[in-house]
Amino acid sequence: MGNTTRPLQKPLDEQEFNRLQRQLNDWSFHGHHHLHKSWQFPGCHEALHWHQQAQGLSDRHGCHCIFYLGHVGSGRIETDILNREGSRLSRDDLGLAVLLNALADDCHRQAYGAHH
Repeated sequence: MGNTTRPLQKPLDEQEFNRLQRQLNDWSFHGHHHLHKSWQFPGCHEALHWHQQAQGLSDRHGCHCIFYLGHVGSGRIETDILNREGSRLSRDDLGLAVLLNALADDCHRQAYGAHH
């Protein structure tokens, strides 16, 4: 899968970064350049389905996303989002985190039904 080439967005300023960081409190922030989150899905099938969709989102948004599938058999995937240039995270990077959260919520709704 090739990454779509997109112009680089300028890094977030401190005020905007802090605001978005509060909205993504379920992610671990490592400085201003790296996000991390562990995902737990009902099983391997759901985890791999989410991963396939998440990889597509990452490619379409031109973000550098790493997926760790070492525990996928138990339904667990870990994800890192890093800035492509090694500098501060951009709005696209944090926007991808929001989209991945929504995608995981959808996956859980489908697996457990709307009332779980």
